[in-house]
Amino acid sequence: MYPLKIWLMGLFLGPILLYTFFNQALMVNSFSEFIGFYFLFVVFGIPLSTPFFIILRWWYKFLINDIWKTLAIKIFCSLACIVCSYVLFNVLGGSSNPLSDFAPLSYSVALIFGCFIFRVDRT
Repeated sequence: MYPLKIWLMGLFLGPILLYTFFNQALMVNSFSEFIGFYFLFVVFGIPLSTPFFIILRWWYKFLINDIWKTLAIKIFCSLACIVCSYVLFNVLGGSSNPLSDFAPLSYSVALIFGCFIFRVDRT
């Protein structure tokens, strides 16, 4: 459940952070535009980030089977989240996309937040 919670946190909180902190780059002027933007990012985020979820789940299973401490598991999962987030957005948009700098940053913050607020399940 831990990787699923992290993935869902990034999926639903990432667009909110992106809109909140980088609104100038998004050029979203009203709340109704934000709702459309949010819906678009969540709907397309589910299939596009599913490989990331599979990698995160595999990485978590690898770490949980060893005798890692909880803090180490959270740190390594956070690093995996950062790398996967940047890889995903570079594959999708490359460096020509104006969101290529801001989107991975906002999603990484949401994912790291999820890594540290949720409890690691050792079952």
